[in-house]
Amino acid sequence: MPPASPAPEPARTQPLPGPGEISRVNRYGRAARPATTATAAITVQDFETVDSWQLERQVPTQVFVIRTDRDTVLRGTGGTLIGVPAQAFRRPDGRPLVAGPVEVSLREFYSLAEIVLNQLSTRSGEQLLETAGMLHLAARAQGQDCALRDSARLLLRFPTRQEKPGMQLFRGVGSPEQGLNWQAPTPPMIFNRIHISPPHFKRGQSIARREITSRIQVGRELQQRLSRMRVTRPERQELRRLSGNTGLRVRAVAHAQFTISPGGQVLGPSITGISVAELAPLVEKALKAMPRWEPARYQNIAVPSIYQLTVLFTPTGQAAVRYEGLNEDKTLAQLSAKSFAQSFEQQATASTVTQFSTGAVSSYLFSAAALGWINCDRFLNSSQPLVTFAVNTGADNTEVSLVFAKQRSVLRGQTKGQQTLFYNVPAQEPVTVVALKRVGGTTLLATQATTLSTRPAQSLVFRPVSLAVLKEEIGRLEKAE
Repeated sequence: MPPASPAPEPARTQPLPGPGEISRVNRYGRAARPATTATAAITVQDFETVDSWQLERQVPTQVFVIRTDRDTVLRGTGGTLIGVPAQAFRRPDGRPLVAGPVEVSLREFYSLAEIVLNQLSTRSGEQLLETAGMLHLAARAQGQDCALRDSARLLLRFPTRQEKPGMQLFRGVGSPEQGLNWQAPTPPMIFNRIHISPPHFKRGQSIARREITSRIQVGRELQQRLSRMRVTRPERQELRRLSGNTGLRVRAVAHAQFTISPGGQVLGPSITGISVAELAPLVEKALKAMPRWEPARYQNIAVPSIYQLTVLFTPTGQAAVRYEGLNEDKTLAQLSAKSFAQSFEQQATASTVTQFSTGAVSSYLFSAAALGWINCDRFLNSSQPLVTFAVNTGADNTEVSLVFAKQRSVLRGQTKGQQTLFYNVPAQEPVTVVALKRVGGTTLLATQATTLSTRPAQSLVFRPVSLAVLKEEIGRLEKAE
């Protein structure tokens, strides 16, 4: 096979992004710098140093220039979202990279044409994989390659039009020229395993309590009813307990539960408690009139959260807020992959037009601990016997791939003499042989639908095609989802 083209040179990129409108609280509860989004510049190569065919078939490299002192959300043109936390990178010698711009480069491989033309494959050792998309990520700063710090994790969102069970994140070992082997699978994010940073009021929780109580105005007539009201014996015991714990003469209790949206608004308060029929509207109105909160954050992404607090009333109508905080169990229970992806998408405000959107597709969400080749795949287990399938190609230099008919799997063969061999493939699987070669500056394509067996595929009929026609031909092999 012809050698792969050199890695693309960094292009001129956009200037450093300024502060965004998204602010956050870091995992230690301290205020952090605002999050930003970054827009990619597409790299341009020197046509005189790269074979034009190799250049044209490459997936473009998107280069984002980001700051290291703040969280950033990157959006790829293929629909990938990448959450990069502040201080995520380290230098080659292991020292943290704490200042200055970093160039993050991204290549996305979602279509079969992109996978085949870039000589990629879906195999982990001897096991066949089905892919939902592949990425290559790299970072450079001050002329040197960077890596992720040991404690840093990227948040990755892979778009998909149909969710399939068993998808995992694989790391590519090797190179496309020699064949990538996808290793070290990790499962998708599980929302009940990671701590949520709670919402908070910008000026402090004591100010929040004051904001609420100052908006609750209990009129004289209601005060008189509170002082004369009768309660049941269990309610009386509860009021005595609260009075003893708080030092207040508690006559009524309003337990409030509400949602704080990713934008910081209070939504849908529900009020329960002791003698709250007339007090509930006052508490609800006060909560809805609150200024915006800093929202809860999960993996540094603002998410909706369930918050609760208790308002205590004295016989004179004085209100006091106690027992406030995030209901983490309920917040996690209502935080689905879809709702989290929507929150993630809303914070990627780059102007780049994407192929997918959360309104039309689902997502696979992962936490990645390294840069390099990344693949969203699942194992395929076949009950069929494994065989070696051969394609007779002749003596010329031909690239041959197998595109599976029942799943999004692509295999790249190994050239042995006048054949291309595919080892340990499941017999009786329907595939399409896709063969490419260059003759005198012309691209030739041959495709042949067949079934895997020990019988070689023969009589490949090549025809000249343009790159656009070539991509269209391979695109027709995409399994409808």
